[in-house]
Amino acid sequence: MSAWRFTAAAAALCFFACSTTASAKLSGSVGPSPSPSAQDKKQKISSETRPRKHAIRERSRRTVAHRRLRRHAQLHRARRLVTRASSLHQYNSHEFSGTASYYFEGQRVASGGRFDPDGMTAAHRTLPFGTRVHVTDLNSGRSVDVTINDRGPFVRGRVLDLSRGAAHALGMMARGVTRIRASVI
Repeated sequence: MSAWRFTAAAAALCFFACSTTASAKLSGSVGPSPSPSAQDKKQKISSETRPRKHAIRERSRRTVAHRRLRRHAQLHRARRLVTRASSLHQYNSHEFSGTASYYFEGQRVASGGRFDPDGMTAAHRTLPFGTRVHVTDLNSGRSVDVTINDRGPFVRGRVLDLSRGAAHALGMMARGVTRIRASVI
């Protein structure tokens, strides 16, 4: 056996021999040992402290997660305010342009009414419901007045979703997507 293994084995033997339960078992005498109730109390105390530590750790994890969620909400609230402010600034001039598409399926609209596919309505992300908008198709030169009654479009780069009736009036049914110029009436 090498020297370090011998030293480790000797240290383990000494540690085992010095313990009170080991010496009592080796000698065969029962001797003074703690009463079962004292051992139970010791185990009970140690088992009660573990859940508390676990609960404290869990509580601190929840606190960290709560802080992260709060910070996330604050950032998104700030982004919404910036978006809302920029959109209000954009529509204070009462004119905007971009890409428009049309849709004809749906049962309810965001304003609470029923969707009329042949009506002169449109969906916009930020304009208030009931806002009247004059829309001009830049490809065909036709124009139509629509009422905002829904939210959308949910495709990046588009500014309006027109109902099928408004799209038919503009002559964009075959294209599906067209460049428009719109002004708030």
